[in-house]
Amino acid sequence: MVQASTIIAGRYVLVNPMTGRTCAYLTSTGARVEFAQLVGKYLGVRGEVRQMEGSDIVVIDVHDATLMPTPK
Repeated sequence: MVQASTIIAGRYVLVNPMTGRTCAYLTSTGARVEFAQLVGKYLGVRGEVRQMEGSDIVVIDVHDATLMPTPK
């Protein structure tokens, strides 16, 4: 599920809805995905995965995003 980051203003994250934990930070340089419009939605993403230097934080540069059905 897409959420606004509580740590970094203006950034968005993928959150595991079962645990509330951040899975990855999201960026979108090529596809220009509007994450603000997707907050609270379930989203499947494809893109370049990397780790922030000096940390274990995962960042996905999203090339393609697909709305997913809400789990029941």
